[in-house]
Amino acid sequence: MLLKGACLRMLNKYEYAIIWLDKVLVTDPKNVFSLSDKGECLRLMKQYDKSEKDLQLALSINPNHTFSLDMLVNCLYQMSQNYYILQNQQKYFRALIYYERKLKFNPNDQWIKIKRNFVSRNRNNESQIIQQKNQNYIIIKGFSIKIFFYKL
Repeated sequence: MLLKGACLRMLNKYEYAIIWLDKVLVTDPKNVFSLSDKGECLRLMKQYDKSEKDLQLALSINPNHTFSLDMLVNCLYQMSQNYYILQNQQKYFRALIYYERKLKFNPNDQWIKIKRNFVSRNRNNESQIIQQKNQNYIIIKGFSIKIFFYKL
């Protein structure tokens, strides 16, 4: 069942893959491979919260499972690219923690370094937005716009 779920994921049949992976999880709820494959399917279906939950569960069972760590890093990166992560400052911090964990396994992984820098830069931009809201400014991707309020 696990292999069928993995094959369906590779064939982009994510809904069917999740069904088969869930069957494995019914019999073995701590199957790290099923959890990570299911998390990857959910990520590819843009269900980032569910994906993050399953991948973190897999990592809680086996903290050294690099596939789960890779998929979680990808999930958090996509969340940040879609500005989904901007809703919660703590998600930036968590994303950076997972990037650092991934770099411990492979310190020369340039792709992870690029993604880590992207999230770090967005975190700093979000902090600037929060700091300047009281000054009636909005910063969008490095541009500053003054907002005027007129009384009628």
